Amino acid sequence: MGRHLLLQMIVLFSSLRVQRNQIMVQMLMQDRFLNYYIDFCLSYEKFNSLKKT
Repeated sequence: MGRHLLLQMIVLFSSLRVQRNQIMVQMLMQDRFLNYYIDFCLSYEKFNSLKKT
């Protein structure tokens, strides 16, 4: 009984760790995308302001 419970807890913790890693990866990818998007918007605005002059 004790071994079975221990096994269940190990499986639970490992699946939680996988979920946490997936969330971390998603956050990193969103952060990278956001940085690219902001850079693009800023460079686009800069380009437009240079074009007007």
